[in-house]
Amino acid sequence: MKKAVIPIRFDSSAFQGKDKVELTIAESHSVLLSSGIALVLFALLSGNLYFWEASPSSPFISSKSVLIFGAILSALAIVLNRFRLRGLAIIPEPFAACLLMVFFTSWLDRGFSLLQGPSIRGEIILGALFALYFVKKKILSAFTAFAFISIILLPTFFFQEAAGRLLFSDDHATFLYRLSLLKDNFPAIPFYNPLWNAGFDARDFFATGALNIFLLFSPIIYAFELTSVYNIIIALILFVLVPGATWYAAKLDKASHLSRAVAGLLTLTTSLLWYRWALKYGTMGFITSLSLIPLNLMLVGKLLSEEKSDFVAKDAILFGITFTLMLLWSASGLVFVPAIGLGLYYFKIAWAKRSVPYLLVALLAVNLSWITVFFTASKIGSFLVSESTEFPDQANAEKTSHVQGEKKLFKMRKQDLSAENAIKHLREQAASANPLLLLLGLPGLFLIRNRSSKRVYLATAAWLFVCGAILYPLKPQLELDRMLLMLLLCLAIPTAYSIEHILKGESKFHLILGLIVCGFLFAAPLSVSSIVRNRTLDKYNFATPLVENLTNAIVENSDGAGRTFFTGFVLQDISGGHAGPLSYFTNVPLYACDFAHKHWWYTDVIPDSYRTRGDAGIDEYLNLANATSVIAHEKPWREYLESRPDAFEKVWSYENFALFKRKNYQGNYFMEGAGEIINQTNNAITLKVAQDSAIIKFTYFPFLTSDNCKLEPYKVNRGTTYIKLSACTPNRSFKIHSVSTVDRLLQSIGN
Repeated sequence: MKKAVIPIRFDSSAFQGKDKVELTIAESHSVLLSSGIALVLFALLSGNLYFWEASPSSPFISSKSVLIFGAILSALAIVLNRFRLRGLAIIPEPFAACLLMVFFTSWLDRGFSLLQGPSIRGEIILGALFALYFVKKKILSAFTAFAFISIILLPTFFFQEAAGRLLFSDDHATFLYRLSLLKDNFPAIPFYNPLWNAGFDARDFFATGALNIFLLFSPIIYAFELTSVYNIIIALILFVLVPGATWYAAKLDKASHLSRAVAGLLTLTTSLLWYRWALKYGTMGFITSLSLIPLNLMLVGKLLSEEKSDFVAKDAILFGITFTLMLLWSASGLVFVPAIGLGLYYFKIAWAKRSVPYLLVALLAVNLSWITVFFTASKIGSFLVSESTEFPDQANAEKTSHVQGEKKLFKMRKQDLSAENAIKHLREQAASANPLLLLLGLPGLFLIRNRSSKRVYLATAAWLFVCGAILYPLKPQLELDRMLLMLLLCLAIPTAYSIEHILKGESKFHLILGLIVCGFLFAAPLSVSSIVRNRTLDKYNFATPLVENLTNAIVENSDGAGRTFFTGFVLQDISGGHAGPLSYFTNVPLYACDFAHKHWWYTDVIPDSYRTRGDAGIDEYLNLANATSVIAHEKPWREYLESRPDAFEKVWSYENFALFKRKNYQGNYFMEGAGEIINQTNNAITLKVAQDSAIIKFTYFPFLTSDNCKLEPYKVNRGTTYIKLSACTPNRSFKIHSVSTVDRLLQSIGN
């Protein structure tokens, strides 16, 4: 029977081999279905919109009306196709047309938008005009050149903004410190570090993903002073690794040069939130793992392909390396839940490939070792069952604190599932995202070349959406809302396919759509350049002279007999970053509430039980910490120390910080007994004792060992347990340090 046709001329290159042809009824149904889905997606992401910019008047477009109309169109397409999905396709054209609504409405006028209106509209128009000649003449290599020029310019702007200053914003300071510790101690991790807070368990490398950066850039880290290359490492991650990994992922899917280049460019323009996490928050382990997800998804697709030649030895080696590096930020494993499910379903296909058994053995051998250490050292089980409505004993409200923050264990409280909250959250995330990814990513998923890769990508995209938009309130400690950022990065390749599909169209309709797309494609790197140059509301920080001045003050006023003590609550008060690297810069023992971001509420370093006793209680706690000098940055603490000139001598000040020497205290690391602390490094204490027993002012952990003394815990107060030494050989130099990684693992399993 001859196919019925409708009298519409349409260029639909989504249907292979058809160019300026009459659409069949089934194909017209696909146009109708795609239009409906595009409108539903737009309504879910946008909310009520106004014409041009936000206005107190009635909305120009009601999201509910658009949602209902889109649902009707989608339902009508299915009904007209006799309730069959076969023959229907989701094509990019209707989704690209929605960019017109983005352009003319207040979408671009929302707070913290990547493309911040209304001025960005001029750049979109300029980009469309600039692209007119190239789109019309099909000179698509120009877009490849534009992508590479953008990728070169963005790191240039970053280094211009840095101007030789060290990136220090939020966790960047802590990440710098973690890399310095790894440089000195890897592979003997975790370990005991006595230089902060009387000794702590240095095990955050696993949870934060610091290991993936360290392993990737270890040649640079070992060859140069870390402070001189840290900015270079960050630039290599953001502007080389991220687009490069996605470019190669697209190559694995046999994408054209245009799609590869555009996909790489789109990874640099995913979202304002991307640069908030990368530059402002400094969560570089997360960013590094995230950059490898699209590549690993494509490799899994090749692994599950029915063609044996689709997964050769070099693919297996690459997957073994990149999957391990990705997994070193442990939460990234959640992304691959659908891929694991598909792998089990198509296990026979995967197992038939020669390299797979060797790959599986290698992955298990490499990853089970560190994952086991991570689970035992980090007490991950307790973390997973903890909830934001419960608080540790030491988190009680501090009566004398001058700052009171909301008390919660994590950045958000546990909530019940709610459609209203989910939509609100989704729209907040979408406001900062690149509209190209939001609208063209979905149809692009169906344009992925490799059939098995398409299955993996579709399943993963759905999973990331459900976790990031719906399930995120159930386990706030997992921060599942980050899954939406992962989804945006994964959509770079599908979006590039949609853009290529539109640019290669021959009709005038495609020319118009192509110009609209090019306008947004042109404007996105310009917006990112503003972020990189710190010209948006979301600013990041470099080290100011405070860091150097504070470092020098600590070194100059340290007598080696005691610790430098930070009063109050030090969070991001040092050039916008944490205090962690001060230990690396000074090699002086320090004490603070915490040197990294582990509290979501104000917590004074001196417990309330000591502060309520006045001068005597505060002095007692400082003695317990063996504090010979004190640094204050909060006005109440500075005034308190200045009001006691008989006990504290002010010897240095800069900006809000002031350093005081304690007059009436002689440094002594021995709480009971006598001896000498010969040396403290970031992984051991070297000392002598005068008798066969003593109590030293260092935090006790069960994994500590010594070849001269028996080590036992000595509880000082509810939050402090020091080391009790017994059965010692007097006047013999010895070290206290952590047992080996293997012994610590066996010790944890035994307990």
